[in-house]
Amino acid sequence: MKKLILKIDGIFLMVMGSIAALADLAGYLSGKGPFGKVYYNNVVVIGGFEAHCLAVVLGFTLFAKHKSADPIFFIKIAVVIHALLGISNLVWFKVFYETATVPMGYIATIAHFAFVLLHTTAIYKGNK
Repeated sequence: MKKLILKIDGIFLMVMGSIAALADLAGYLSGKGPFGKVYYNNVVVIGGFEAHCLAVVLGFTLFAKHKSADPIFFIKIAVVIHALLGISNLVWFKVFYETATVPMGYIATIAHFAFVLLHTTAIYKGNK
């Protein structure tokens, strides 16, 4: 089960990170997409864009390593990734209001904490 969760998580981070990074770029460059009004020509967008690109890289890593003989190391990395991303979403949730993407904010934040719970459970069960 641990390996399947890592695989699904890796796919989730790659897909959602890619979509969000493309939305960041579209908003910054053309003012289009869900973030367009707020992100258009706003240099601060670099932070979100980098975070979304890093999510893609980390997702690829989890996906590539999901078949490891002992996936616990990568599961622990996944817990940290999702805890940080989920906490970031909570701290800066205002951005979802400002970009009129509140449902996406709830879905992303809940997904991050769901992965924290799934991976933490996998770690606990793996040590028994």
